[in-house]
Amino acid sequence: MARLKTISLCILTFFLWASAVQAQDILAVDKMKAVKGLKDVCLFLRPHVDFEVLTLQEIGDALRASLKQRIPELRITGDSENWLILTYFLGSTGGFLELSLYRTVIIPANGEVIRAQIWRDGIFISGRPDAKALREKCIDVLSSHFAEEFYRANRSW
Repeated sequence: MARLKTISLCILTFFLWASAVQAQDILAVDKMKAVKGLKDVCLFLRPHVDFEVLTLQEIGDALRASLKQRIPELRITGDSENWLILTYFLGSTGGFLELSLYRTVIIPANGEVIRAQIWRDGIFISGRPDAKALREKCIDVLSSHFAEEFYRANRSW
């Protein structure tokens, strides 16, 4: 019984520590710098689905419309060096969506130019997702978070 109490206390301590650590985003300033000066993006979709709630075209259109509504000055083109990628996993019991921004960066140690993920946000879905929930509770929320970061980074004071 004492061993069970010790294990329970260790697990509780871990979760309390983990939640305290997660509450502080140590990369918040870097994320803002990464989005600063962004003028255009190229959209990519990376689906991993067990069943189709929306077609690839419908998801792309929903993401494009949501971004244009929230950030009208951001150009969505087919040839930008800045990639905004929506990766999504959908199954019968739930799923996960992640919106990521990739930009060209220079490695200071060797001067090498690479494309790297510099911003991301994700949402978990519990239960079987439907088209409305996918649009309103996932794609719109992720694009809202991206827009918040965009305007926070690009405001002129």
